[in-house]
Amino acid sequence: MKKEISYIDLLTNQEFKSWVIAPNFEKNLFWEKQLKDNPKLQEEAKKAKELILRLNFDKQVLKDSEKSLLLEQIIKSERKHQFEELNTDFKQPNHFKISLLKIAATITIILVAVYFLRDKITTPHQISEVKDTLAYIVKSTPKGIKTNLSLPDGSKVKVNADSEIRFPDSYLHTDNRTVYLRGEAFFDVQRNEHKPFKVFTEKLEIEVLGTSFDVKSYPEFNKEYIAVATGKVEVKSATQKVILLPGEIGIIDGDEIKVSQFDREKILSWKDGILYYKNENFDEVIRKLELWYGVDFEISGARKGLTHFSGKYDNKPLATVLEGLSFAAGFKYKILSDSKVKINF
Repeated sequence: MKKEISYIDLLTNQEFKSWVIAPNFEKNLFWEKQLKDNPKLQEEAKKAKELILRLNFDKQVLKDSEKSLLLEQIIKSERKHQFEELNTDFKQPNHFKISLLKIAATITIILVAVYFLRDKITTPHQISEVKDTLAYIVKSTPKGIKTNLSLPDGSKVKVNADSEIRFPDSYLHTDNRTVYLRGEAFFDVQRNEHKPFKVFTEKLEIEVLGTSFDVKSYPEFNKEYIAVATGKVEVKSATQKVILLPGEIGIIDGDEIKVSQFDREKILSWKDGILYYKNENFDEVIRKLELWYGVDFEISGARKGLTHFSGKYDNKPLATVLEGLSFAAGFKYKILSDSKVKINF
């Protein structure tokens, strides 16, 4: 019969300790699969993590040798308790509780002793476990710049111009995989049924397990939207919750989420480097050009000619776009610098 793994076994497993202290994508994949395939191991892993994190509570207070010694003492203490339990009547109703209290007391005494006997002593309020002090990564893109990111769980993100995204540097000790967004981004999410992926914007909370979708949330606009490319997405506003399927878009108008089908080329082309606008008014087109090329427009004169415009440009320079747009809208333009364009009707 195969021996069940206890948290003592995990404490002496170098690969497990490495995962807890310095997680990365590959380690996450391996250990999350192990825990998923072995539900009994999950509780043991939780105990082991807590002990390892306590030993790692302040990298400047404990040396590696001291951490190893402390861990050995904890393991010896626990094995001693396990040996004593062989001569204990397990039918006693409070035995399990007493055993846990013994273990907790032993660990606490050892931690307090090491903590106060060190030359470099800190006050108790300065000690915090890693899981309570998440470090966040913030990535911002200026106008005219897009960027590709990989999140700690392996999910991929394409961030549009004039946007900001914030996320923890690790999802190891979190219940959810959380991202905060201002602007626009396309997410291709790694599936993980045990940790939902959540995106928070000014007005929306979006939750998925594994899918791909586009989110647009610029503060200067009153409307936000989420467009689903693959999978299923749950979207919440202040007053409503809806489920979106592939090909559906949820547009926030006030607190209401309006669901409809969307033009994939119009909504998603930006992530492939294609500037696309279809039946949009002049102000909407100018806004897209400002984001795409990182320029400001100075516009003068009375507008004339067409009121709505369509165009598709695959990695073309600004001058090429303005040539077509100026012909349709009836204006003259001058590119004054890399960041300034003058338009005169």
